[in-house]
Amino acid sequence: MLASLQLLPASLASALLQQRQVVEFITLPNPEPERGILAVILDSFVMVGVFLGATVVVGIGIGVLRLWLLRRYPDNRFNGRGKDLSRLDLSWRR
Repeated sequence: MLASLQLLPASLASALLQQRQVVEFITLPNPEPERGILAVILDSFVMVGVFLGATVVVGIGIGVLRLWLLRRYPDNRFNGRGKDLSRLDLSWRR
């Protein structure tokens, strides 16, 4: 850089350029073979199973939380048992 800006004499710049060291790295190709379609299909089924399991666990957790809230606060207006709540009833039982 100093040689390109011409802040140093040309002889000193050429001496500095000759002293620089170049280190080269060679990267070999990956020896691992390409994965087959069977492995991709198996991995996708495993991923779907993990997502399904996580969804079931979260759903059970939300259900347990809802049951706990219903038992702790039995007469709140959000569970449909409020006394002064007029709501639309779409159940088949009358």
